[in-house]
Amino acid sequence: MVGPAFLCSGRRVELSGLAAECHEGARKSRNSGCWAWVLVVLKLRYDGAGAHALCVFFGVDSALRHLLEAVIVVDMISVVCIGCCVCRKKLFVSPSKHSIGNALEAKTEAGKARRGRNLTERHHARLGEQHQIKLSFSLNLHVRDNIFKLITELQRSQSSYIRLHLIHQNITISAPTPQATPTPIMAPASNDVNLRHMFRIPTKGDLRRNTISRSATNSKRDDDDEPSIYLCGNSLGLQPTLTQKYMQQYLDTWSTKGVFGHFTDISDSNLAPWLHVDDDVVPDMAQIVGAQESEVAVMQTLTANLHLMLASFYRPTETRYKIILEGKAFPSDHYAVESQIRHHNLEPENAMVLIDPPNPAESPLIPTEHILATIDAHASSAAVLLLPGIQFYTGQLFDIQRITAHAQAKGILVGWDLAHAVGNVPVQLHDWNVDFAVWCSYKYLNCGPGSIGGCFVRDAHFQRPRLSGWWGSSKNSRFAMSNRFEPIDGAAGFQLSNPSVADTTAVRASLDVFKQTSIQELRERSLKLTGALEEALLKNEASDCYSIITPANTAERGAQLSVQLNPGLLEAVLQRLEEEGVVVDERKPDVIRVAPAPLYNTFEDVEAFVRIFGRACADAAENGKLAKHSVMAEGGRLDKGWSEIK
Repeated sequence: MVGPAFLCSGRRVELSGLAAECHEGARKSRNSGCWAWVLVVLKLRYDGAGAHALCVFFGVDSALRHLLEAVIVVDMISVVCIGCCVCRKKLFVSPSKHSIGNALEAKTEAGKARRGRNLTERHHARLGEQHQIKLSFSLNLHVRDNIFKLITELQRSQSSYIRLHLIHQNITISAPTPQATPTPIMAPASNDVNLRHMFRIPTKGDLRRNTISRSATNSKRDDDDEPSIYLCGNSLGLQPTLTQKYMQQYLDTWSTKGVFGHFTDISDSNLAPWLHVDDDVVPDMAQIVGAQESEVAVMQTLTANLHLMLASFYRPTETRYKIILEGKAFPSDHYAVESQIRHHNLEPENAMVLIDPPNPAESPLIPTEHILATIDAHASSAAVLLLPGIQFYTGQLFDIQRITAHAQAKGILVGWDLAHAVGNVPVQLHDWNVDFAVWCSYKYLNCGPGSIGGCFVRDAHFQRPRLSGWWGSSKNSRFAMSNRFEPIDGAAGFQLSNPSVADTTAVRASLDVFKQTSIQELRERSLKLTGALEEALLKNEASDCYSIITPANTAERGAQLSVQLNPGLLEAVLQRLEEEGVVVDERKPDVIRVAPAPLYNTFEDVEAFVRIFGRACADAAENGKLAKHSVMAEGGRLDKGWSEIK
């Protein structure tokens, strides 16, 4: 039986014994977060049957790689091969120990020179001095035990010298002796892609208190320590556990490096130098939105980005001057379009085309055919079509690919607001030929309230006129202060000011969670979660108190279900849900939005919600009394409440 192998300098290198076991463990554990691989061959022999390697195989948990720093110092190296399962690219292969040091050094310098363009390889490896490989990662548990066994075997055979130190929170743990059993660092993820353990779930007591400190209250309920049922990721995603760690690294860099933080590559930090924070997160963001890296910029906020995109893409003429958008667009999108029209001395009454549901009394949904018919009706006068990927009120997922192609065939530029789509459903902006798109990062991307946004510009539009700022100018001349704008080739050339490092730190933490899975796997789990929610709601005894207005067709919705209550029930139901530690949000006059986020919500969350919601509806229908203040119901009545948050 032929074992796993890799090609090195044209030779097939077989992995045998414990090395093969490590390889197999890494392959099986990929769904548990093992994405990158590092193979260090310590002893290589050739015979008539091929090449056999005595090696150490490391599975790298890319999102948590800096929770545990491993420094491997290897003498007598025969071959080193470093690669990545994400991009299928071998970063370095050396057939000779004498060339390893020089090659590693050259690789490091090349990486520094390339950093001005992008940082796509920062997650693969950190390369150290001659005859050293310095890697920062968290060892996947499936692989780690075999690594320790192999190290012990090597030390006994004295065929090579290897020293492995595991450093975790300033505590040094040496590789165990043959009799020692390694202490687990973290439990392996199950086959389910749920990554709940990587998020901070507020307890019910956390939500009830008006303090942050858990010791600041004298009153305590029996269920205060239970996790809340948080189904509100469509408004604000929960905080990843990595966020606090990364934020502390950012603050520590600021306090210890000052302005040097812009340029210093810090070895014990997960974060890029501040000059490159936007470049550092772009490759992973591009994966989520289905774009080329050059087509994505992480910048500004959603409405600011929408204005920037419209400044470039909406250039009305006497014949083409209209913008088509949905009639119940989120207010900020509506305001942006209206103000852009007025900015060109046009009147919204003439230049703004609103798409409303064809039968609003029967359904708030907008069929694709109705959208296409509206496009046809204004084909000769429309300049831009702007629609949401997912409608915020109903949760309807629009057919982005079909609508884009239809409008472009009529000569109309097409943009999408992906606030409720990014991180929620798979999108392929480049393959679907979308002209531009914008999104926020605080919903399904879990980057925190008001965090930095993103935008997409298709590669065919890189040379369009734009509003300019210095962060969109070439890094080679950015600090020359010549006042000559030399735009970066790509979406990055549309940037204005330097991005918030605090914001991009939160983005880095979030994307390192997303790298533990894929948007396709999350979508599969989301369909199951939301399907279970829908089924349970329809079977609930109180189902005559509400109806689901989100499409039943799973291809036309994301994670969210919008549930329309009978008139007069909303506030009483919300108050009851809050008392029971359930978090959803509302849209006046009578809709609640329930969104099981596949990254951290469970089927138990869904079951508990439906049970509590059913009782709340039944009680509200019976007496309809609002006993006391409801955070969600009252919050939208005053300035900047929930009614103003997407």
